[in-house]
Amino acid sequence: MKKIFIDCGANIGQSAEAWINNIDNNKEYELHCFEASKKVFPTLSQRTINFVNDGNNMTSYNKAVWINNDGVRFHDMGNESSSTDIRKRGMVADKMKLVKSINLSEFIKNYSKDDMIVLKMDIEGGEYTIVPHLYETGALDYIDIGFFEFHATKMEKATIEADYEILRMLKESNVDSYYWSAEYTKTNESPYDENRAISKEAILKEWKRKRRI
Repeated sequence: MKKIFIDCGANIGQSAEAWINNIDNNKEYELHCFEASKKVFPTLSQRTINFVNDGNNMTSYNKAVWINNDGVRFHDMGNESSSTDIRKRGMVADKMKLVKSINLSEFIKNYSKDDMIVLKMDIEGGEYTIVPHLYETGALDYIDIGFFEFHATKMEKATIEADYEILRMLKESNVDSYYWSAEYTKTNESPYDENRAISKEAILKEWKRKRRI
């Protein structure tokens, strides 16, 4: 059985570092880090070399995770706010350029359902396209644990039902799901904290906190 950590929206490697620091037997995992931004990828690439030199099995890719391998338009802001979804606040259509992409479903299904696969996804709105594709293609059935940051509260004309629908798909696919945030990567807490479990109640609380309801 293989152990795999797939980091979608790797930025400069903060999440990979948090996983390495917080998980026992972390060197047993393959770490695959996907980052679409050409501006931050050089830093991720160098950090990948450093992690590998420390004995970790880590590979980084300057690609956006997507529903095909044909490329996707992406606003590269050079930070954690970059997105493939024009509905997200701060996105500018004229600044969205075609970047390389990877079909995340195909990548996941190269593994076995018997493998231990952990998916972390913080892709600034892209989750509302990609998670349904993973669900429809059966790739979600390969995932054991998921860490997500939802962004509908930052998107124009999005509703709480978008988050509820993602949760439904995760539950139906038996994915044990938790919230992941940039703040979390700075802590040494266990990623499996039940207080971070994704639920309808937690989603509603977040929408109220952001004053979208």
